Amino acid sequence: MLGDAPRYDELMLLYRNFSDTELRNLAREMGDLTESAQQVLKVELARRNLDLNMDLSAEPESASAPLPELVPAADPLLQQHEQPLMDEETALGLASAEFVEPTCPQCGETDPLLEGVDPVNQWRCESCGHTWSDLA
Repeated sequence: MLGDAPRYDELMLLYRNFSDTELRNLAREMGDLTESAQQVLKVELARRNLDLNMDLSAEPESASAPLPELVPAADPLLQQHEQPLMDEETALGLASAEFVEPTCPQCGETDPLLEGVDPVNQWRCESCGHTWSDLA
């Protein structure tokens, strides 16, 4: 379960270093993962705005590249974390959160450009040129 903070943190760091393709390939094997690994994978997919409802039955994008093994990392950064990177309630909330596609408040166009994220999301509409900010 997610209460196993050291293992949870290791998985978060491991999945954060995966490419989008590696994450999608791993998601195809979701049923073979532990419950903790599934939750961490869902959080990372949501963090990257990758579709959780993608067609998981399709062939992996890179069938020749094996998935990395999920073994405890020897990364010294892991030993520096005494507290989990994210509590269980926050992780579960992120895993179940649905991405809401931003729309231009002026013209209603979808798919604006994200021009910045610090300290808030900064958007620009390619259709009308309107710019706006919202919380990240």
